[in-house]
Amino acid sequence: APATAFGTVVNAPPAVIGLPTVQVGRDDTIAAPFRSVRLADPDEVQMQTVRVTVGAPANGVLTQLGQGTYDRGTGVYTVMGRADDVSAAIAALRFVPTRHQAAVDQRVATDFIIGVQDSTGAMGAPATTRIMTVQTNAAPVIRNAAACHVAVPGAAIRPFAGLLFQDADVAQVATLTIALGDPAAGTLTGTGPGRYDPATGRFTSTGTVAALTVEASRLAFTAGSGASAGMVDVVFTIDDGAGGVARDTATIEIASATVGAPRMETDPVAALFIGSAPTTVVAVAPASASLLTGTAGRDAYFLDTAGGAQSSAVTGFVGGDLLVLWGFRAGISRYSWSDDGLPGQPGRTIQVDGRGGVATSVTFVGQDAADTDRFAISSGRVGGLDYLAIAAP
Repeated sequence: APATAFGTVVNAPPAVIGLPTVQVGRDDTIAAPFRSVRLADPDEVQMQTVRVTVGAPANGVLTQLGQGTYDRGTGVYTVMGRADDVSAAIAALRFVPTRHQAAVDQRVATDFIIGVQDSTGAMGAPATTRIMTVQTNAAPVIRNAAACHVAVPGAAIRPFAGLLFQDADVAQVATLTIALGDPAAGTLTGTGPGRYDPATGRFTSTGTVAALTVEASRLAFTAGSGASAGMVDVVFTIDDGAGGVARDTATIEIASATVGAPRMETDPVAALFIGSAPTTVVAVAPASASLLTGTAGRDAYFLDTAGGAQSSAVTGFVGGDLLVLWGFRAGISRYSWSDDGLPGQPGRTIQVDGRGGVATSVTFVGQDAADTDRFAISSGRVGGLDYLAIAAP
């Protein structure tokens, strides 16, 4: 603004007024850090150029830009105009903080600098403010819980291999509880730090969501030898201790073993039987596989195995039966047929190179080449697991 000193007109630089030194916000709330800011210059006809700089662009972005321009990469907002117009544009700016940059309840500091220059080149003193953004809590999330898994008394399965726990908060520690609807239905065992209480049917563990996901995936459910056939509800609860809780459910079906049905004797393979099945059809799985349910209308059998080379036999493989060999990698694995059979169990044998190069052979007892030529063979991928499916016509 012009002023007279000893007969000479001197331009006074503009000034930014009304900017608080420190402000406090939340990472889930849009802030209005410049709502009280006003640009002062006695010479109202002068044009002003104002730059608002976000000290750490990764901490958030400016919105409601009005007639100004904003570079997200550098965090610089620029606006030009008369003092009143520029003041209104700056006051309208909003700051949207980046969420979950630090642990819950910690504060992330973001500095802002407002610089102003009038059309004569006179620059006002920079004005600064700091927003302390409190990190708020986000509830954890449970994914891929809803599923029905089949178990047989005495055989262990890993029904939670596809379960996923997520939490947007940084370094958040949570408590996981997996509760069986009927504690007498079976037990949960694992290799992690969690503990299972057979009296209540509750498994509990504490850790990061990543660690809990891994631990849950390795849990084994073993149906009790005297468990009745039927559905068992499983309730997952994850509590982050800061007010965020997520719950979801799944079911485990306990099926009866077929009375008198021949079992696969090759250790460490454990066969699973469906009570209504007229024949014994078995699926071989790699150590990382979990039990999956079969296609509706077909007899599908799945087991979890400790891995290694396996030789197994299937008897009574007739129309409508389905054998699934988990670990077959389409385009990589190979399979071939032979008439070798197993000692005392002659038949047609298929040998498959599975995951990690482990060979699996299954003999279809009593079948010949004419029978196996009619089998429908397909491969694919379900739930992250590769398979080879063999169906009897």
